[in-house]
This record gives sequence, C-alpha cells and structure tokens, in this order.
Amino acid sequence: MKKIGRSDLRTRLLMLLRLSYHELRMSEAGPSAGFLWSFGEPALLFLVLGLVFRSGVRAGEIGGVPYGDWFLAGYLPWQMVSRTVGGSAGIFRKHRAVLRQIRFPAEILPLLPAITSFWIHLFLLFLFCLMTGEEMGQGTWPLLLTAMLEMSVLSVGLAYLVATLCVCLPLFAPLVSVLMQIWFWATPLAWQEQTTDLPVSLCANPLRGIVGNYRGALLGTGVGGLEAGDILLHRSPVTLPVLAAGILLFVFFRGEIPDMV
Repeated sequence: MKKIGRSDLRTRLLMLLRLSYHELRMSEAGPSAGFLWSFGEPALLFLVLGLVFRSGVRAGEIGGVPYGDWFLAGYLPWQMVSRTVGGSAGIFRKHRAVLRQIRFPAEILPLLPAITSFWIHLFLLFLFCLMTGEEMGQGTWPLLLTAMLEMSVLSVGLAYLVATLCVCLPLFAPLVSVLMQIWFWATPLAWQEQTTDLPVSLCANPLRGIVGNYRGALLGTGVGGLEAGDILLHRSPVTLPVLAAGILLFVFFRGEIPDMV
C-alpha cells in the first residue's frame, strides 16, 4: 500500500470537505433548497418527537428528569449513528462512476455520511439545548466531548463495515434497516434499565454507554443505576474493535470494490 504523504492527506481532507458540502447541498430537495432540507428534515422530526414526548405523552420522570428530555438526550447519538449507517449502505454504488473512471481515493467515501451526519448532529444538539433550556457546566463538557468522540469512532467504523459489506454481499443491503430497528430496541433509548444484571449481548452494545454519557452530560443522569463516569469507564471499549474491523474489511476488498459496484 502506497504511503500517504502530508500533501496527499491535505488533498484528501479538502476533497472530503468539498464532497460533504456537495452531499448536504444536493439532497432530495435539489441544489436550491438542499441545505434547508438536509438540516430541516431531521430537525422537524426531532421537534415532533420533542412535542410528542414532552407535551403529548405523560410518561412521568426518570431520575428526576422529564421523560421527553430523557428520551431526546439519548436519541441524539442514535440519530448520528443511524444516519451514518443508512448513508453508507449504498455509498460506493452511488459514486460508482468516479470509482470506475478515475483514480479516486475510495477510502474517503464511507467518511461522507459520517461527516454530514455529524454536522446535523451538532445542529440537533443546539436545538435540544434551546428546547430544554439546559445549561451545561464546565464539569460536563469533558464527558460530552468524550461521548461525542466515541460516537464518531463508532460511526466511522460502522460506515466502513456496512459500506464494504453491502458491496461484497448484495443481500446484506436490504437487511440494514431491519438490523437498525433491532438495534434501536436493544438500546435503552425509549426504555429504562432497571438493573445492571443484563445479558452479555446488551452489555456489549456500544451505544448503551454512549447514550448514558450523553444523558449524563446533558441532564446529569446515569443509566441502570450507574453514574455517567462509571458508564464511560466500563462500557466504551467495544467501539475500537468495530473501527478496526471496518477498516480491515475495507482494506482487504479495496482493490475489488470498483469492479463489484
């Protein structure tokens, strides 16, 4: 594999930023209203969920926090990860022309949905603070930034993993949405953990700790009886293996991807 120099890295970074700008601009609404739709569609869904769970559904409180705020704080990282996975499923086929006709760095394509989803995630985080009126103290910023970094690492790893699998195994692409639905209900987003004695499959869920840390940073609550710091220490190591698996799988099939799409 050819070594990437500093100038090549800078070129690919600029290319990635330009492509992410293009992805946000060229949405379903077209170039004229692309940015409005890219940020407005997830923001509208977020506002509707906030209206339903904060005003329409009387679900009481969890840890002294209204259920609506509790749910939205956990939904923030889920939105980032799910949009990244959904966008990466067909990213190579979407850009098959450039992969086949020119020497294009295919490794930056799975990063596109992660970058665009991250900008949308920051916008929704801003909306959350406006809706709930939560003010973050200095002590909560390290926890939020650490959880955000962990969420980004997980998203990038899943992007490489899903993008490569959808090319190598075409039958995997229709299963992505089904698997994401299962993952949604396997994560304590809409339900609260009542005990720490959970099956290994649920404890290994990387989003479990990320969701808990977001709630700990934004609302000052833990998950399953653990404080946010405990969640950070005991539930975050799964993300690095996911990143390593995604990158290794992509590197292994990198030469065949232009022919497979």
